[in-house]
Amino acid sequence: MEHADTDHASMNDARRLLIFDLDGLLVDTERLFYKAFKSVAKQFGLAPRFEEYVREVVSAGREITELFPLAPHAASQLRQQVHERYGALLKDATLRPGAAACLQRLAHYECVLVTGSRKEHADILLAKFQLAEFFRTIITRDDGFPHKPDPTVFEHLMQRYGRSPWECLVIEDSRRGVTAALALGMPCIYIPTEYTRSDELSPRVRQLPHLHALSVQVVEEVISQWEPKADHTLVNLYRDSIARLRDTFAVYQDVYGLPEVEHADAGVLPAAFDYAKKRSFFVILIMTTRDGRVYLHRSFDTGHLTMVPPGGALHLEEDETLLPAIHRIAQRILKNARLADVAPVVYLRNLFVSSDGETPVEHIGLGVRALLLNSADELEAYGSDASLKGAFVDDFPSSEIPQPPARATYEHFRQWLKHKDYSTYLNEIDTQHDVQWRYKLHQAVVNPVFVTISRFVGRMSIPAAKAKIMDVVGSVPSCLDVACGDDQGVFSLLRRIPRVVANDISVDQVAALEATYNRRRLDYPKAHSILFTNHDCLDLPFRPDAFAVSLCRNLLHHMRTAKDLELLLANMRRVARRIVIVEVEDPSRGAWWERLRHRYYLDWLKDEGRHFYNRSDFEKVLQSHFAKDRLRFEYLPTLRGTYMMAEITKAS
Repeated sequence: MEHADTDHASMNDARRLLIFDLDGLLVDTERLFYKAFKSVAKQFGLAPRFEEYVREVVSAGREITELFPLAPHAASQLRQQVHERYGALLKDATLRPGAAACLQRLAHYECVLVTGSRKEHADILLAKFQLAEFFRTIITRDDGFPHKPDPTVFEHLMQRYGRSPWECLVIEDSRRGVTAALALGMPCIYIPTEYTRSDELSPRVRQLPHLHALSVQVVEEVISQWEPKADHTLVNLYRDSIARLRDTFAVYQDVYGLPEVEHADAGVLPAAFDYAKKRSFFVILIMTTRDGRVYLHRSFDTGHLTMVPPGGALHLEEDETLLPAIHRIAQRILKNARLADVAPVVYLRNLFVSSDGETPVEHIGLGVRALLLNSADELEAYGSDASLKGAFVDDFPSSEIPQPPARATYEHFRQWLKHKDYSTYLNEIDTQHDVQWRYKLHQAVVNPVFVTISRFVGRMSIPAAKAKIMDVVGSVPSCLDVACGDDQGVFSLLRRIPRVVANDISVDQVAALEATYNRRRLDYPKAHSILFTNHDCLDLPFRPDAFAVSLCRNLLHHMRTAKDLELLLANMRRVARRIVIVEVEDPSRGAWWERLRHRYYLDWLKDEGRHFYNRSDFEKVLQSHFAKDRLRFEYLPTLRGTYMMAEITKAS
């Protein structure tokens, strides 16, 4: 049986990297360590509780000395004596059932070992059970990496072996190791011991009863579930509109965590069914004013005069994408309609069944909300237009909307609107719209000059600083650029990351970036995709942990109040497992050319950001907000000023 499993394995991807724990997973040592801890603690007049030990040390990864209020010297003595006592007990350690056979079964993979044990203790166990030969790399506590659940050691192994997260598999027996793996988006198998069986973990983690169950087939199944399913190679190469839109709609459903509504329409007559076959993708649009009124069409479709939200199909023959389609639908109804903060609220499926037995046709749609930026005078003029087939209403009853997809869209929008405040940042959107031509000139002329001069002036060129930022972001499965602006650096992300979401509150800058991408689409990896979104950073509507990394560049100084800043940081922490924040140090305290550049941004580009930070305040603010997380700071001096960079890895 094992021979057949190995033969099957020879056909698998040799790039798999399997990361094993040692204590509790391969060797039964947890009971010995607790025995040593309890014995030494008693000599110090302490009585550790077993349940607390399991919860805080085994599962959460805390140090044993953190369970008691000890002075530093006493804590050091306790720790050292426990490890000495534990080392003496290792002669009684036993191999976990199935450990040797499991390692032999998986020996064709690249296997590494990561243990929180000291090297001297790991060496004793590896020699006692002849396990060292199975591992290409062995990392112990003495190698200096932060302890799990900190994911740094796993990140180091990915970089060392040149692997993406989904090309690795972490095999653990405790929550602390699983947490570290999930922080990087790495597949994980959990084989609990009698100590850790009560740990509650993400449903994405595969749990096995014992090492006997860990086979090649299970390894491949788990990794397959985490691998990116969308391959955009053919979509991007052949500009296949149907395949591209189907994939785009699926990405929207995933990153936003959209609720799904299905509607079946049976007995459709052939003439109507022919139309259904021509249109596969559609949008239902909720347009809202700044004061919360919604535009609805008058409808007599069911024999009862009522109001419905507008919508329409995407034009496949014109290679139309989602955001342009939404703006077209809006402007078809309201001439010169300007939209911002466009976001899906529900994923829709319509199934049409023909009365003459033809194969059913499925339409895929999104219920979308969008803010109308038009002035009160413009909206009032729309209201007095007799040719307009609708009106702006305050609170229309959803029960009056006859079509289920439209009704569901309206209901989900109403739930969202209860918590939304449109009082901030609208002035910034309007200002950037008015000076959009200046941003185009800046990108075409001024920015290249800055970049060129920076190669000769300053300790670090601007391209080198940006490359450093990209290195910190890393090769991850997904990234959200929270406020991409007019900076085409988002395309540097696309070269190394399979799924990139480029977001900005300025619809003009997002549209300009999308137009640039469409012209250069074939310059980027064919299996990678980019999604352009237009959201207020204070209301990032993505699902929790939708991204491996959220990147926030030059946005903190745009926050007008402490409450706004806290909300921005909380949003980034919610939607990503790791955060990279970059801010230019307060230019008012910099060299004359930094102050001159600052005035250029304020007076010429009409930048609204005013609240800049010095290094001390930058660190204090982030340390305060991310008190439970791991932070790392770095400073990159350039001609533009010093880029202050913070990398935040969530604790759980």
